[in-house]
Amino acid sequence: TQRLEPLQDVQVRQAIQYAVDKEAIVEAITGGYAKKLEGQMASPSAFGHNPDVKAFPYDPQKARELLAEAGYADGFSLPIKASAGRYFKDKETTEALVAYLAEVGITAEVEFLEPAVWAERYLANQLDEGGMWNCGWNLLPAMDVVISYPHFTCESPREIWCNERFDELYKQQNVETDAEKRLTLLHEMAQVVHDEAIMLYLYQIPFIYAYDPGVSNVRFLENGTMNLMEATVSR
Repeated sequence: TQRLEPLQDVQVRQAIQYAVDKEAIVEAITGGYAKKLEGQMASPSAFGHNPDVKAFPYDPQKARELLAEAGYADGFSLPIKASAGRYFKDKETTEALVAYLAEVGITAEVEFLEPAVWAERYLANQLDEGGMWNCGWNLLPAMDVVISYPHFTCESPREIWCNERFDELYKQQNVETDAEKRLTLLHEMAQVVHDEAIMLYLYQIPFIYAYDPGVSNVRFLENGTMNLMEATVSR
C-alpha cells in the first residue's frame, strides 16, 4: 500500500510517537490494567524483547519540532481506520489518540468499524488507505515476537513496510538454531522497528478474569492461559 506522503518521512513517524502520552492512556483508558509497550512489539515476557529499547517519551514540543523539520509545521490530515469493540478499549484509545494528534497539528479523520467490517477489510488489505489503522499483534501462545514479524517483511502481502536490514535480520533469525544468537538478532530487529517508528506501540492488552473467592493458587500467565496445577477450592 502506498504510504501517505507525510508518513513516508521517519521524522513524522517519530513525531507521532512523541505526541502521544502512552502512560496516561494506560492509566486513564485501561484503568491501569494494561502495560505500556516499550517501543517494540514484544512485551517483557516474550522472547525477542529488547530491554535496552525504550518507548519514545511524551514530548509534544519535540513532536512539533520534528513535524516542522519535515516540512509539516502546519500539520496534515491523517485518515485512521479503527475497530470499535474488537479489542479491549479500542474505541476509547483511538479517541484519545485523536486528541493527542490534534495538539501537535495532525488532524485525524477517523472511521470506526465494527469488528466484522474491520476483519473483512483487514483480510482484503484495505484498512489503511495510506494512513493509520489499529491492530493487536499476536504473540500467542509461544510468546515469541517472530510470530507477527512476517507481516512486516518486504514479501508480506500486507505491504505494510519494507526495510532491507529488517528483512536480512528476519531471514538470519529464521535459520539460527542457537537461541542466544537468535535473541541477539531479534534484539537488533526490535531496535530497527523502534528507530524507524513503523507503528505506534501503545500497550499490551490485558487478560481480565473473574473467579469465585473460594478459588486460590491459580496462576494467570501473560499468554492468556491459566495454570491450575496448584489450584485449590474451598467453601
